[in-house]
Amino acid sequence: MLQITKPYYQLNINSFCTTEVYVNDVLVDEWKGKETEGRERNSSLTPINQVLLQTGKYKVVGKMYPVDKGENC
Repeated sequence: MLQITKPYYQLNINSFCTTEVYVNDVLVDEWKGKETEGRERNSSLTPINQVLLQTGKYKVVGKMYPVDKGENC
């Protein structure tokens, strides 16, 4: 079996509102402000190798917030 010596990891993020993504409490991606107004974020491929420092399990957390007061995600 072929073993990959340097794997490349990325997250695929789709969102309709303000979004933050954390890997082990390190912010790896955010989508905020004017760019979120009325637009969908399609297939944002975010590389995360820079925060994967060793082999093991990692906690990935996505936080979504309403774009405007009273608006739902």
